[in-house]
Amino acid sequence: MGWYQAYIKLRNFITERPEIQITYRVIAIPEDIRPEFYRLFNHVRRAFVKEQLPNFTKETRRLRENYVKAEEDVKKLLGLEEVSIATDLYKFLNDADGRLTQELFDLLFNLLKQQIDAETFEKEAAISLRSSYRELYQRAYQKWVALSLVKLLKTNKNFSVVVPSLEMTPRGPKIVVDPKPVPKPQESSQLSFLHDTTPVFIAPDFIIYSPKVEQFVAIRTEIGNLDITADVMWKASEVSAERQWYDLKDLEPLWRKYHTLGLRFDVFIYIHDRIEDIVLIADAERICRPDLILVCIAQEDKWERILEKGKIYRNFLNPKYGTFIVSRNPSGRFVQDKLEEGTYLLPIGFNQAKINSIVKALSGQH
Repeated sequence: MGWYQAYIKLRNFITERPEIQITYRVIAIPEDIRPEFYRLFNHVRRAFVKEQLPNFTKETRRLRENYVKAEEDVKKLLGLEEVSIATDLYKFLNDADGRLTQELFDLLFNLLKQQIDAETFEKEAAISLRSSYRELYQRAYQKWVALSLVKLLKTNKNFSVVVPSLEMTPRGPKIVVDPKPVPKPQESSQLSFLHDTTPVFIAPDFIIYSPKVEQFVAIRTEIGNLDITADVMWKASEVSAERQWYDLKDLEPLWRKYHTLGLRFDVFIYIHDRIEDIVLIADAERICRPDLILVCIAQEDKWERILEKGKIYRNFLNPKYGTFIVSRNPSGRFVQDKLEEGTYLLPIGFNQAKINSIVKALSGQH
């Protein structure tokens, strides 16, 4: 049954029961018929997801299987208690259908309230659903790549950096003017991809020690838009003299592209023989030059955007070992000769062994 046929069935159920009220001002569904109402309501949403994303079950199953394997391998390697990811990603990996149908909840009620018609619902719901699916899949694939790299680096130690949260006042975040010390890394039994949306410092998600490259490696996923958040961030009282730093004001063209190029989905990697030299990535005024940037492409994308991303990273952040485009699909091979110098394409799918090219780069062998 298609989504519209399922919707008509739901609509008829409501029409036959005048005790149900769904209007702009009131939603009243008697308790005794509420289970059947939501069974039909949820059936509409699931049918819509199936129509719009016919391959999502197969795609997400493969993603989950590979992510779970990588997570278990890393936990065993480091003796970890937990690998933490954002709640929406956890839901997506464990119940993709349930997570995706959330996108349709309000829109379907708007349709029932007759605030929109079926055509508008279909158009708006399709945009929201596809956008959400693309983002969630992209972020989950990115985490798989990061965990795979941890495994291939033969990691034997894991460190976390606990960054203080912003102090909030009735007028918003409290502005701290005086420079503050950067938190020290602590060895941890948990590997976490979680961090505040607006932190006081940008620190790594985690830092590992790799006997493979005989150095500490810091990994940060989902760098925020520092052009927006820097005003409330703190200035570090001390930064590493061993690292190169860029003034955030000089990177304005980079941050202007933050949303259009999807910079949020990229991974910044730092490597050094002293852990203290990679504990800070950015403060209110500056950002550390990355050693390597990973651009993870999980869904089909416009390669013009990817090429522009490689160019803007080279021009403004100039990662020491370059920018690696890790793609789930092989379709980008034809752009190999168009890549900016220092930008490399790795169409790896879910083949972990191909990520060894990044390990070699971090070892200075690329």
